[in-house]
Amino acid sequence: MMRLRIAGVAVAALGALSAGCGGGTPANITVHGQVEPGGGTLASVGGGGLEMNYSGCASDQPTPGTQITVVDASGKVIGNSTLGTWSHKTATSGGLTMYPCWEPFTITVPAGESRYGFQIAGVPGTIWTTNVRQPGGVLLVVSTTSG
Repeated sequence: MMRLRIAGVAVAALGALSAGCGGGTPANITVHGQVEPGGGTLASVGGGGLEMNYSGCASDQPTPGTQITVVDASGKVIGNSTLGTWSHKTATSGGLTMYPCWEPFTITVPAGESRYGFQIAGVPGTIWTTNVRQPGGVLLVVSTTSG
């Protein structure tokens, strides 16, 4: 039996305020992030002019189009979206270019929550963070385990 387990989260996240000042309605925050399925799987690694190829991501879970939800501290849903197709970001190490299987997402949520919980359909658990206003974006790392 194959199941997904939340392996960890590196949070460094976002910020563009999209609502105006004043009034009793809190401003909204647009959250940009990445889900890294498979616990760090790479689509491909190459040097020189090797073409990007995301075929190595095809067996990873969750897949593009999977729902991602944000809940407040009480568990109330405050935002949802779906995972996008593999990001075209790369990482370079030791002269090799790596093409990680990252799936981007964007969700608009209310500002000022005491904490934000990220839930990915098919992945048990909730990944919690208290600050979604740090530069860099949210990275949610999930891995598959047997058991």
